[in-house]
Amino acid sequence: MSEDTNILPFHQPGTVLDPLTEIAREGARRMLMAALKAEADSFVAGFAEDLLPDGRRRVVRHGVGPEREIQTGIGPIPVQRPKVRDRADVPVEAKIRFSSAILPKWARRSKSLDALLPALYLRGLSTGDVQEALAAILGAEAPNLSPGVMSRLTAEWQDDLDRWQRRDLSARRYVYVWADGVYLQARMEPQAECMLVILGATPEGRKELVGFQVGIRESTQSWRELLVDLKARGLGVPPGLAVGDGALGFWKALEEAFPGTRHQRCWFHKTANVLNAFPKSMQPAVTADLREISRAAAAVAIEIFAEKYGAKYPRGVILARKVREKLAAIRQQERDGVYQRYLFAPEAKVEVSFDQAFAFKDGMYWDQRRYRGRWKPRKHFLGPDHVPAFDGAENGEEFQCAQAIDSLPGLKFWIRNVARHPNSFWLPTATDKFYPDFVAQLEDGRLLVVEYKGAHFADGPDTAEKRTIGQLWEKKTGGKGVFVVVEKTVDGRDMRAQMVNTLQGST
Repeated sequence: MSEDTNILPFHQPGTVLDPLTEIAREGARRMLMAALKAEADSFVAGFAEDLLPDGRRRVVRHGVGPEREIQTGIGPIPVQRPKVRDRADVPVEAKIRFSSAILPKWARRSKSLDALLPALYLRGLSTGDVQEALAAILGAEAPNLSPGVMSRLTAEWQDDLDRWQRRDLSARRYVYVWADGVYLQARMEPQAECMLVILGATPEGRKELVGFQVGIRESTQSWRELLVDLKARGLGVPPGLAVGDGALGFWKALEEAFPGTRHQRCWFHKTANVLNAFPKSMQPAVTADLREISRAAAAVAIEIFAEKYGAKYPRGVILARKVREKLAAIRQQERDGVYQRYLFAPEAKVEVSFDQAFAFKDGMYWDQRRYRGRWKPRKHFLGPDHVPAFDGAENGEEFQCAQAIDSLPGLKFWIRNVARHPNSFWLPTATDKFYPDFVAQLEDGRLLVVEYKGAHFADGPDTAEKRTIGQLWEKKTGGKGVFVVVEKTVDGRDMRAQMVNTLQGST
């Protein structure tokens, strides 16, 4: 008969008997002990070359500390922290000391449990209720979750919050900020409090909490206090864009604190307004359709949305169209802003390379429809019989512009520039590519780029944008390129005279 004796603990009242959890705890204990041992061994190995005068190692393992329980999400786990000894005869302050990163000296709870405690407190559990709520997992007498410990922890949390709310923001910059009011009914206060929250996105794309405070609803004064506090702590650069709901208090306060920040309504809140026009049973399907409207193919998506729901829910479709229009306007505004900053801002670095740019190539428009009229240009690059067809009437204004180019003094050759062809010359606009009507090579080596505009387009925003980008291109070529927008007549000068005047003025 074996003399070994197994001592098994009895199941205690108020605890849960769960073999699976016990196995998990035992596995966690073994893994934790192995990790602690490996950490200590690695530390000692790092001082293997440090020897005492008698040749022995200075830093060695020195057993383990007393057993203690660590409270974790699967209950208490008993562990013993490995100890390391410095055997050198040196003052105490010069001793090499080992501090475990896995299990700090005074740790009594896992970090995940530490994160759970403030969440339970926020949900309304009092300091005396937390221990009772976790008793089934951690044991009825969990020593590190008593009301006294919880009171001390809440005081520490408050100190952490105070330090965080006093932190310096002078080095922070936010491209976007999101603002909203979150109503909390924690710990059974007689009236729900409104937590005013501001999140920010840095230029690197990282989202972070900027500030929050308890306010009286979402009033202008409450938002003003929060924004003024952020400015007082150094947030001097206005956010580029603020996103929020329809509550007017925030927008009024933002206009006072950061008047240069652009405003944008939150897509989530706008979606909620549309969903209110539909029965709850339909809202999941409508939500999926609304997501399509927020994407690139929004023009098609909104028509499909209208066809599906317009007959029975016209108000919902009207609201959805407004959302679509607002999104389109916001995106266009952002594209215009980026376009202006990267091309026309004082700090913009724009370069023009003729090595990688447009080139005249034999047969470059062999796949295009050709001009079949009687006129035979003398200097078209591809020859008189391979001129790509002109836009408009056969003998229209664009055709007349081509004749004027063909007769220019100092012209080597020219070509009809076909829009959206891979061999064509183009310049960027805020939303697309701009393909001028003609490109010509002058005998002095310069490149002449000509855009023709009829009288009904000459003063439009499209022409203004093309003229601006064309002039920037000409400036950046360093005298190698000339750009001109030609009209039928300008101050009594015909098309040819306009181009001759431009060429003479650019030499």
